[in-house]
Formats: sequence, structure tokens, C-alpha cells
Amino acid sequence: MNTYLFSKITNPLQISVRDSFLMGLGLYIINLKLNIMAVKHTPTNEVHSGTKGGKTGCGFNTTENPNHWINTSERITCDKNGCKN
Repeated sequence: MNTYLFSKITNPLQISVRDSFLMGLGLYIINLKLNIMAVKHTPTNEVHSGTKGGKTGCGFNTTENPNHWINTSERITCDKNGCKN
């Protein structure tokens, strides 16, 4: 059975337009899930969900002391409700 699966697509050009569209759509959806906005509190180095100029997932206001916050693509490290969920 594995031989059939591997021999079915031996040439990448044999992938149909529909299959390539579905693969691209799947990668797009995965990318959407991974691109969660995050903001880092520089004095504590804690990363929260949210963006600079608004509120974090757990409720911190990033407009207060805006020089303490930077947008980042780092992994969220805050364990509070709103950020960890």
C-alpha cells in the first residue's frame, strides 16, 4: 500500500491544480494559527498576547508606559487567562 502512495506522485508536476490549491490552503490556515500577535514587556521580559497600543490578553494596558512594550513574534510566556488561552 505504501508503494502505491509513493509511486502515485513520483513527479511533483503530477500534482493536480486542486491538490496544490488544497495544500496551499492548508498551509495558509496553519500560518494563520501560528501568527498570533504578541507584545513583550521589556522590564520583565514576559511575552503577552496582544499588540502595543492596546490591551494584552490578560488585561494590561500597553498605552501606559509605552516605552516598556514592544511588538514581537516570540512565543507567549504569560500564564494568565487571556494570554495562555
